[in-house]
Amino acid sequence: MKGMPLQIMAATEASPLLDAARPTREIEKSSVLIAEKLDSVLKSLEDLKLSVSENTRKQTDVESQPKDPKEDLEELEALKILIRNAKSIRRVCDLAGMTPSDEKLICDVCSLEDMRTNNGVFQYHFTLGTDFSKANQPQAFRNFKKSIARHQQTQSHVQNLIAKREDSERAQKLAAKNQSVGVTVGKQAYWLLKYGRPFADYEIDMMLLSSAGVNVGNLNHSRKFASEMRKPFAEAVNSRIVTYLQTPLEATLNLPPVGIVEDKVTTRRRTGQLYGGIIFTPNMPSLLSPVSLGILPVKAHNGQSIANDICKACEKYKISNNQIAGFGFDGQYFHLGVDSKLKDTLQLDDTVGFIWDAAHLLQLADKDTRKINKVASWVDVIAADIAAVLSKFLFGKTFGSRDRESATTRY
Repeated sequence: MKGMPLQIMAATEASPLLDAARPTREIEKSSVLIAEKLDSVLKSLEDLKLSVSENTRKQTDVESQPKDPKEDLEELEALKILIRNAKSIRRVCDLAGMTPSDEKLICDVCSLEDMRTNNGVFQYHFTLGTDFSKANQPQAFRNFKKSIARHQQTQSHVQNLIAKREDSERAQKLAAKNQSVGVTVGKQAYWLLKYGRPFADYEIDMMLLSSAGVNVGNLNHSRKFASEMRKPFAEAVNSRIVTYLQTPLEATLNLPPVGIVEDKVTTRRRTGQLYGGIIFTPNMPSLLSPVSLGILPVKAHNGQSIANDICKACEKYKISNNQIAGFGFDGQYFHLGVDSKLKDTLQLDDTVGFIWDAAHLLQLADKDTRKINKVASWVDVIAADIAAVLSKFLFGKTFGSRDRESATTRY
């Protein structure tokens, strides 16, 4: 190092520090470049968003602008040429918008007042022929086409055409608006039914939605509408259930298996049989999904009658015997021999199981426990109080029997 300038010596001695600091500066430089690129990308996205918004606005403005009259004239000239080149009455009617009637053709656009002056009504003898695709056209047919082509450019026809187009556009807008309003009120009614809310809440919901600026129209705002929507909603859900049960699974190419559960319920001296299904649903969050398969009145309390009712429920949803994985019900079904009756009626094999469901078994165990352990007598007191209250709302025995006779028509 002897004889070397001091500046060079200092730089040489400090080179290890410079080497250590170089990666840090490069990282900082790369970070700055990355940040600049991100800013550029974000700016490009903002510009693209503004461009799309501007194009959408321009498109809306163009659609809202009235049509150029020159375009209408060009369309009429093109239509005139097409009509003159037509080779059949059907083709002329399709192009000109006309309806044949008693050897004359009536313009669908022109009003009744125009037709009273025979403007829009054209005579033609169909005995001359209606299709000249493979034959020479008679002069009467050629003159007929010329008259219709001239009619397309008359002032009255053009005015009627414009008026009809405006009416059609208004009708389309009104239909779209009505559909939007219908979806809004229908969703609200479905929400009430799905979550078991009272129908009286529907009117309050409509008021709140209207106050929030939602277009709910001026019809179907009463609880009556929400209650009447129950049937169409049920029909739509049942239709989807039937479609799903008749669609093979992708993994097995077989129809989805179904477990069927039944139970009887008696309200106001009327006994009905509840039907439910446990469906295999691999594409849903839950692998097994419960669905309601309806309720039918119990006509006779014997095993064969109940088994026949279960078979009718299966037929309603097109559930075949090879789809049934098993049945679940309480002890009374076993005592009545419903399991053996179903095996014979549906021709089920031994792989189909019949289960005494756990809920009813626990109920029997609870009843036996309360008999043995008198400490739980307070449960019996509560049950007796509930039964005493419910007895005040029962039908009379005679009315109940007559009510059951007509239950089939009401269910």
